[in-house]
Amino acid sequence: MNPDEILSTAAWLRSFARGLVQDSHDAEDLVQEALGSVSARDGDIRDLRGYLAGTVRRMASKMHRKNLRRSDRETQAVQDSATAMPPADHSLEAMDTMRVTLEE
Repeated sequence: MNPDEILSTAAWLRSFARGLVQDSHDAEDLVQEALGSVSARDGDIRDLRGYLAGTVRRMASKMHRKNLRRSDRETQAVQDSATAMPPADHSLEAMDTMRVTLEE
């Protein structure tokens, strides 16, 4: 595959990737990975844009699922920590009890 041909599709691919993901940095990551996959691939690609579009689309979908799983884990961790902590008024009562005990 001709490197100039690959690089000539980079601007189009960036625009395509930005349409799939909200973050421009994520879009740039997708483009770099897709271009890297083309340069590492042996053999000719008949439809370079089609190949790159499919690659970026699959990687964006994978990124989206990964972000959803991470968000779910973070939400669960917050919920778990909220239920594990004693109420604030209970902690204050314990501190007051310790203070009274120490003063005696």
